[in-house]
Amino acid sequence: MLLPTAGIKPLLVLILLLLLSGCGKDTAPVKEVKKDTVVSAKEMDAAALVAALTKEANASIQMRRPRMSDGIETFAPPSPQLEHIVNELVSSLSPQIMDLLSPVIETGSEEEAFWASEVLGRKQDSRAILPIWNRYVAKHSRPLLRQHLRDIAARLPRELTVRFLAEKLSNENYQIRMAACEMLETCPDPQSVPALCDVMASCSTAERDKAVDALVRIGEKAVPTLLKHAAAKRSNKQSAAIMALGRIPSKNAVRKVFELSISDDPAVSLDARNALISSLSKNENQSADENAYSQRDKMEQVAFQVISTGMSSVNEKARIQALDFIGIMEMAKAGEFIRIIAQRDASDKVRAYALRIMNRNGDPVALEHAFKSLVSDKEHMRQEATAIIIRVISNDHLARLKPAINHSNPDVRRAAMRILGRLDTPQARTILVAHTRDSNEKVIIEACCGLYRMKRLPEDIQWLRQLSKSASRDVRWEVIRILGDWGGFDAVTVLVDLLAHPDGRTRNAAAAKINDSSDPRVFKPLFEIAVQNASGGIAQSVPKALIIQADTKWQELLPLLDSNQPDRKAVAAKVLEKVAVPVVKRKFRQLTLARDRIVSCNASHALLDPPDKQIVDVMIDMMWNSEWGHYLAGCFLNSSVSSLNSNSIKWYKEHGYNVFTLPVFKIPAK
Repeated sequence: MLLPTAGIKPLLVLILLLLLSGCGKDTAPVKEVKKDTVVSAKEMDAAALVAALTKEANASIQMRRPRMSDGIETFAPPSPQLEHIVNELVSSLSPQIMDLLSPVIETGSEEEAFWASEVLGRKQDSRAILPIWNRYVAKHSRPLLRQHLRDIAARLPRELTVRFLAEKLSNENYQIRMAACEMLETCPDPQSVPALCDVMASCSTAERDKAVDALVRIGEKAVPTLLKHAAAKRSNKQSAAIMALGRIPSKNAVRKVFELSISDDPAVSLDARNALISSLSKNENQSADENAYSQRDKMEQVAFQVISTGMSSVNEKARIQALDFIGIMEMAKAGEFIRIIAQRDASDKVRAYALRIMNRNGDPVALEHAFKSLVSDKEHMRQEATAIIIRVISNDHLARLKPAINHSNPDVRRAAMRILGRLDTPQARTILVAHTRDSNEKVIIEACCGLYRMKRLPEDIQWLRQLSKSASRDVRWEVIRILGDWGGFDAVTVLVDLLAHPDGRTRNAAAAKINDSSDPRVFKPLFEIAVQNASGGIAQSVPKALIIQADTKWQELLPLLDSNQPDRKAVAAKVLEKVAVPVVKRKFRQLTLARDRIVSCNASHALLDPPDKQIVDVMIDMMWNSEWGHYLAGCFLNSSVSSLNSNSIKWYKEHGYNVFTLPVFKIPAK
């Protein structure tokens, strides 16, 4: 049967409506039309299509299988029926499409909002920005749908969309401003630059970062305004402007950021440096993002053109900063440029920094260049070369070190010794020992530092004994350091000799190294050093070695308690303090009762073990009636004898001191 062509479309719509009305309970209801409204055929057409759209979208929920594509969840592709309905709505001329789809976008399910917004996006209806925005800022919207809504906003006529979003940037609500920045990043347009720059003044780092992201997407057209803010006084807006300029591949932008990176203001300099480094450094996440990689590649090209001209600056700081940025770039010409600077720059400091970057970037020429620079008469070059060679030194490199080992400049020989000290091999040891007889003191000290890291051998005592007689205190200290960690009979022999050295610091250094030795040879010299360090009859501390050996030496020390030399007597009392021999205890008691202040002060703990009332009374009397009251009060401040403790506190308070006491808790044994 043949039907008139004009009646086919209404008939199809009628059939579609009948199908929808007979789908049972699971069918999404068609939106009710007001009774007092006359609905035209075209409007019924649009309403039916929207109803069909929501039905198909909801039906697809059961079939939806979100999948991972490049780490991003995506919606399943539409069914043929859904795609057909979308195309029908896009081609429809009904004026009701906007009114019908807006509530679906704002309040419908995610699938409904997805496809309803897709229709308006394809129709490029500028009015769609309002429902899209309302759904975008809704708290229940998930990132997947929000990304889709941003993409749809980008399809709409740019002028009205951007104007609408720019107005939202002045909203009092922080979340609204953040959302506007996000959508403007997808819809980059120069007319939003002033409003985005205002957002950069925010105290919120996250909000400033969103504004910067949007400005970077605008690119070159945002640069003039950003340059003005970057040159303004220190503020959040200036810092954000610098960050934005550092990410825009524009010669004017990069030039400004480079100039600011050598600013005298450390905060501005740091912001500019971080901005360029972040845009030039390779981001691991960029490997799967071709657009991001392309943007970085473009940034490298522009930055190299601008920054490489900074090497012609007379400012040494500017050249070093330029080298730093160029060193981050992965272009072949950047590596070649750095090699040229390492050889030709007028400043040895700049050449040294270029050598450092070559090594940091794994340039195979760096090591060869370092060996050549090791014999340089420029300190910066030697230091950088030494730092590079130390990390890779092996026996295979000894032949290449010979020029430095035998160099006439002692600073070069010293650098060679520092390198050899990291190579614990017989060949390196032989060279280091030979240079303990070097004519230069600093070379000898560096050789000793290297030998200190190596295992001790019996034959080492020969050169150590010889060096112990050096006129240089620093050389003697290196000998003491090696011998003290070595130990053994021969090492102690040399250290005992040093205990008698005329230089007091040498004696004390040697004493500190054998402080806890039980070797009887150290007792007498350590005792004499303790006497020299005592002051006015007070020996506040004595070497541990004297205490260790006191039980075997008490008979030699006991007569010293009657000495007329206060410091000698004080040290003897201090050493004998922990000796439990009865005759020593009786001697202490006798001298204390006779008001011997030196013994009482230096052997106070021995006299109170156990406490004796007579001794306690003498101590309290001496505390209040002698010039050593301050010392005794300090000794008894934490005494377990309550009368001594209370008198100590009272003494301090009456003499103008503030005394703080803390309770002591005894932890019961488990």
